[in-house]
This record gives sequence, structure tokens and C-alpha cells, in this order.
Amino acid sequence: MKLETFMKYMAALSMNYSKDFFNPKDKDQRDIWYNMLKDIPDDIFAKGIVKLMSIEVFTPKIADIRRYCAEVAAPILVDDTEAWGLVTEAIRKYGYMREQEAIQSLPKTVREAVMRVGGYQCICSAENTGVIRGQFNKVMEAINTRDKTARNTSSGLNNALLQLSCTEEPLSLEEVTYTRSKAEITAYGMQSIRDTLASQGLLQAYDLHLKEREKQLAEDKKKREEFYESRSNEYIGWNEW
Repeated sequence: MKLETFMKYMAALSMNYSKDFFNPKDKDQRDIWYNMLKDIPDDIFAKGIVKLMSIEVFTPKIADIRRYCAEVAAPILVDDTEAWGLVTEAIRKYGYMREQEAIQSLPKTVREAVMRVGGYQCICSAENTGVIRGQFNKVMEAINTRDKTARNTSSGLNNALLQLSCTEEPLSLEEVTYTRSKAEITAYGMQSIRDTLASQGLLQAYDLHLKEREKQLAEDKKKREEFYESRSNEYIGWNEW
């Protein structure tokens, strides 16, 4: 970023918040702030300052300026609900066989989430969509949390700027090295249910219910066996008679 651009928008911040916020005649303050922000391109800095002034009420810090510039530079985060909608739409549009086209139609973060739950074809072939969607939502939430945190750092901003300036390479399908079996998908789903119950303090009651249910099933099975055995004995007695 050029020094002229920096001074222009810092003056705008001073006018918007307080004249004491930034003193252009204070060489030490000017050098410190400029050195901390000069890696940001002029246009991104300008847009970030405009967005910051339209939202923030209180005087911003250097970290606030970097965060808003990162938000301007980086792609908009896609939440888990919207991301799953994009995946299901890709499946409807491209089907099972046109995997390459379906994957390329998705945003980068959504692609990552798809790969981390087993891949596109794993989602297509899932018998219980509720289980696979639950796993996908957790992964998507983790990805967004990671990206939000990274945006507040210098390296995170640089990565955002790099993504903005580079054309995305097509995602290689060779990244899919493992596809979960149906049994594994079911196991992950059951573990997800248990984790949810545990977080709400309901796991012990759930396990007790399962034990009582197993006990009831065992008793019912025993009664059926005793009934069939008694009927069999009656039949044998009739034949002897």
C-alpha cells in the first residue's frame, strides 16, 4: 500500500471517530501504524476502512482494521445450512457419475467439507442422509471457525489476499483416497448421537433405556420360545394319543 493511500484513509478515520485517534504529525505513531498495515493493497484497505466506519461505533485498533480488510479480501463464509444446500443441488444437477463437474461447482470451503466426510460419491450413496449431513455440518462449522480465526492474523490476511489474486486450480479427484463403508457411516452417526446426548447430560438415561429395552426384548424372546415349545409338546401328545 502506498503511504498516500494510508494517510488519506487514516485521516478519514480521524474525522469519523476522533482527531486524537491518529496524529499525522506524530512520526512514531505514523510509522508504527503504516508498517503494521502496509502489506494490505490500496483497494482492499480503502474498502476495509469504508466497511469499518459503517459498522464500528468505537475507535478501532490495528487488529480491527486488519480484520475488516480480511473480510473484504476473503470469500464470504458459507454456513453449514447453505453449504449442504449447495451440495444437494449439485447432486440433483450432476448426479452420481458427473463428480468432477459437481465438485468444481462448489465453493472451496464446501469442497473441503465434502472431502473430509468421505467424498462426493460417499454422500451420494449414503442411505441415512441425516447422519452424513450431521457430520458435514460439524466439519463445515469447524472450517468456518478456523477461517474466521485466521482472518484476524497477518498470515490469515495474506492468505485471503493470495486467494483473491489467484485463479483456483481444479480440485483433483485423487484427493479422495478413502470412502467410508455404510457400517462406518452408521457408527459415526451413533457416536454423534451419543456425543450430543452427553453434552446435554442425557447419555446415562439413554444407556439405561437401551438396557431396559434389551432386557424387554430378551424376555419377549424367551416367552415366544416357551410358547412354541409348549405348542410343540401339545402336538406331540396329540399324535401319541
